[in-house]
Amino acid sequence: MYADHDPIVVAHARALLADSSQVTAVEADLRYPRSLLTMREVRDTIDLGQPVAVLLIAVLHFIPDDADPHGIVAAITARLAPGSYVALSHGTADHLDPGAANAAHAAYEGASAPGAPQPRRHRAVPRRPGARPASPPVFYGGAARIPPK
Repeated sequence: MYADHDPIVVAHARALLADSSQVTAVEADLRYPRSLLTMREVRDTIDLGQPVAVLLIAVLHFIPDDADPHGIVAAITARLAPGSYVALSHGTADHLDPGAANAAHAAYEGASAPGAPQPRRHRAVPRRPGARPASPPVFYGGAARIPPK
């Protein structure tokens, strides 16, 4: 299941998925997760009573704070069966110089969903010994499994 609120993006996704009987695209707004999860196309494609994987990759930074991205993720995970997985990422400007951060913000200013990067609010995960140095992140991400009830 692929969901997007932009009808042009959904039309392109449907064209790409035209030969698939197991994957579909729907026009929906992530800010309304209950509506998304109860759409007929979603119910016909995904059995939320069974473990599934939900990928919220490169999308949450398009949800402004006043639309409650934490509540959106909570509403989705509350509907998932035990054993399901959730992976998410969120853009950040933590490590960009102010000029680059302003340019990134300006690039999305006129978009149908302007970006809203977030700073890291939690402590860093320790690096594994011997891990290679990495460039500063422009995304933070995580994954979790819905535990048994």
